[in-house]
Amino acid sequence: SATVPRSIATLAKSYQRDAVRILAGGEEKQHLDIEYRALSVAPADRENAIINVLRYYEAANAMVFCNTRAAVNHLTARFNNRNFSVVALSGELSQSERSHALQAMRDGRARVCIATDVAARGIDLPNLDLVIHADLPSNPE
Repeated sequence: SATVPRSIATLAKSYQRDAVRILAGGEEKQHLDIEYRALSVAPADRENAIINVLRYYEAANAMVFCNTRAAVNHLTARFNNRNFSVVALSGELSQSERSHALQAMRDGRARVCIATDVAARGIDLPNLDLVIHADLPSNPE
């Protein structure tokens, strides 16, 4: 695990002999191959700002992260109304629905995936062109 609470480490130490703990540093560094930008937008202008960024960059595919399922559902409906090919990923979807959404992104039927950060963990979308955080992440990781 990436993080081990002190109580668990102490418990593990009592059962292990000659165990070695390896800590890797440098996880805080940015990827040098990624361009980062921050835009400050009034909450009322959030939807239009995201749409404008998507249109400006004309990315072949994009991921938009939201903090809640409700925000995912809301943005998905709004983007559908604006004729974006969009899919949603959130914890309320079945594994089959998630797989179909990701396949739509991979084969080009969908251009934008709107997801909660929890639902999007561990997914593989090759050549993802653009990532937008609609809400500030509650966890810096």
